[in-house]
Amino acid sequence: MAPSSVFMEKLIRAEQLNDVDGEVGSAQSHVGLCYLQGAEGVRMDKGEAVKWFTRAGTAGHAGAQFQLGDIYAAGLGVVKSWKTAVSWLEKSALQHNANAQFRLAECLSTGVVGVKMDVRRALNLYRLAAAQQQSDGSAQDLNSTSPKGYAFVCCAQNALGDCHSHGTHGVARDYPLAVEYYRKAAEHGCTGGLWNCGDVYLTGTRGCRKDFPLGIKYMKAAAACGSPGATVWVDRLREERACMACGKPRALTKCGRCNEDRYCDARCQLVAWRHPTASHKLQCPAHSTRNNHQSTSSSA
Repeated sequence: MAPSSVFMEKLIRAEQLNDVDGEVGSAQSHVGLCYLQGAEGVRMDKGEAVKWFTRAGTAGHAGAQFQLGDIYAAGLGVVKSWKTAVSWLEKSALQHNANAQFRLAECLSTGVVGVKMDVRRALNLYRLAAAQQQSDGSAQDLNSTSPKGYAFVCCAQNALGDCHSHGTHGVARDYPLAVEYYRKAAEHGCTGGLWNCGDVYLTGTRGCRKDFPLGIKYMKAAAACGSPGATVWVDRLREERACMACGKPRALTKCGRCNEDRYCDARCQLVAWRHPTASHKLQCPAHSTRNNHQSTSSSA
């Protein structure tokens, strides 16, 4: 497969010396990403990826600096070096790259090889990353070459939830604040945030009132994102034929639409269907399929 026209255009731009508007650095980073992933008709070549990311990172491109941090941390095409990884992440974080701020906070939280643990600074970096958001409120893809990088904003929010939930990183234990951060993370699709929200509402812990329909909504979403713990939760509830409104096992009544969710009786089903934020009536797969079919029929 021949390289795409987009790649060739970026390559030509990347080879230019004059970078007044920062487009050369973005093009170099784009070329590096293509070689790293084997995308846009280019064969995977980690050595070439490092070369182009280094050119962009040395010129000050924050997105490339973050990628280099990840590359050296994992030893992708280079000798693994936490010291070099942290050095690149520091450069990127100073330019307010949220992904780098989160990664650097993780390194400082545990004290990786050659890097001294500093939980206070890690907490500050989590806060800086968690506060960032794109103008449209969406999370940016991790593999984006954007200098800002927003993919880990939700991970930083979840990490702050953990700090306040367990009273680590020099903060007092504060369950309401922890759950608030978990909710923010879950809203942006963070698997950890979804799991934590599911756990607190299913068990009624960490200062939350037990809310089974809401808890199972979060837990199903976490399982769909690949969370092993959430998958175990959901599978166990199905094996127990648990009621999706109260959690009691051996429920006999099934949802007449999807034939999957079970309830103790009509009263429990009504509770689940009328739930203000986790209504099974709106989430039911059969309901979604029916609506899509009706939309297709009306547009036809």
